[in-house]
Amino acid sequence: MSRRKPGPYDWQDWLTRWNRVLLEHLEPEEYAVFGCLGGVCADVVRALVAVQIAAALLLASGATLLTRSLVKLRGLPLGFDPHNVVLFGISPGSNGYDEARGNEFFARLTERLRAIPGVTGVTMSTSSPISGWMSNSSFLVDGDASRSRRGSKINFVGPDFLKVMRIPIVVGRGIERSDLSAGRRVAVINEAAARKAFGSGSPLGRRFRWANKRDWDYEVIGVAQDAKYDKLRGEFPATVYIPYTQNMFGWRGEMQVEARTAGRPSAALPSIRAAVRELDRMLPLIEPKTLETQIGESILQERLFAFLVSLFGVITLGLACVGLYGLVSYSVASRTREIGVRVALGAGRMAVLATVLFQVCVITALGLAAGIPATLALRKIIRSLLFGIEPTDAASLAFASAVVAAVALLAAYLPARRAMRIDPVRALHYE
Repeated sequence: MSRRKPGPYDWQDWLTRWNRVLLEHLEPEEYAVFGCLGGVCADVVRALVAVQIAAALLLASGATLLTRSLVKLRGLPLGFDPHNVVLFGISPGSNGYDEARGNEFFARLTERLRAIPGVTGVTMSTSSPISGWMSNSSFLVDGDASRSRRGSKINFVGPDFLKVMRIPIVVGRGIERSDLSAGRRVAVINEAAARKAFGSGSPLGRRFRWANKRDWDYEVIGVAQDAKYDKLRGEFPATVYIPYTQNMFGWRGEMQVEARTAGRPSAALPSIRAAVRELDRMLPLIEPKTLETQIGESILQERLFAFLVSLFGVITLGLACVGLYGLVSYSVASRTREIGVRVALGAGRMAVLATVLFQVCVITALGLAAGIPATLALRKIIRSLLFGIEPTDAASLAFASAVVAAVALLAAYLPARRAMRIDPVRALHYE
C-alpha cells in the first residue's frame, strides 16, 4: 500500500519534509537554532502558547464580567413601561415663539397627536426618561424647624405624564390639564422624595419652596412610584414633577414629546411628522427615536466594551488554538515511529491519545495558572465598568477558565486523533 502523497497545502507534511531537509544539510548545533520545534525552539513555542492561553483567560474573564453586568443593567426595574413609546424634541422657541405662543403650540400639538390612529397617549417633559441628564435643585419644607435642604431631581412635565409613562400614583393624583393654567403651583413627588422630605407623614397638602427661589412655593398633590429617570445606574432618585407652565427657571423653548402607541412606535412616526408639519412646517422633529432605543444608547459604552473585549478574547483564544494545533500536529508527525512501537507493544489507542494530550494539559494548566493572577490584578481597572457584580466574581472566573480549557483541549484533540489511527507496520517504515 503506497504512502499518501501530500498535497501542496498539507502544511503538516510540508513541515516534516522541511525538518528532514534541515537535518540533512545542517550541523546539529545549527539545526537546534533553525529546526522547527527543535530543542529550545519547542520550549519557546510552548511558552508562547501558554502566554496566549493566559491572555485568552484574561479577556474571557473580562468579557464574562462585562456581559453579566450588561444583562443586570438591562434587567433593572425601571418603574415605568418603556415599550411602544416614541420620543422626539420640538423647539418652537428657536423659531421665534414666545412663552404664550409656545405653550399654545404645545397644547395644540398634544391634541393633534392624540387624534392619530394608534396613538394611545401623548405628553411632554423637559427631560425624557434615561436621557442622561435632568435638572436638579434643593428645596425647603414649610414648617420644618430644621430648615434643612433636600436635594432632588426636577422634571417639568405636561398633563398625564405619569399616566402615559405608566408610573403608578401611590396616593393623591397626577398632573392634569387644569394644572397648567391654575393659579396655585402644584407638584407630584415620588416615594424617595416623600421619604426624604416628610418621613413617615403624609405629604399631601404639604408645601415646599426651592432653596434658590424661595418666593416660589408648591403644594404636593400626589405621590408617584419610584422610577429611574436620568440614568439606569444608582438608586431611584428623589424626583419632583411640576407642570411645565410653572417652571421657576423660566420658559423653555424646547420640550421632549412622549407618545405611546398601540403597535410599533416607529410605524407612527410618519403620521407624527405630518401632524407637526400641519401646525408649523418650519419646526423639525429633533432626534426622533423609541424609548427602548434611548435606553439602549444609555448603555452604549457598556455594550461596546463587552463586544470589544469578547472580540479580542476570541481572537486571542483562536491564536492559542492554532498554536496548540500546530504543536500537537508536529509532535504526532515527529513521533510516528515511537507511537508505532508503543502500539506494536500493546499500548491501547486511548493510552496513546492520553500521552499526546498530556503536554497540552500541562501547557493549558500553566497558561491558566498565569492568567488567574493577572485577571485578579486588573480588577481595579474593570471595576468602574461593572454593575451589580464584583470583578473578583468566582463564578465568572471559573466559567471563563472552563471555556478556555475546553476549547484548547478540543483544538488539540483534532490532530491528536491521528496518533490513535497510526498503523504500527507503516510507522516502523516511516522515515
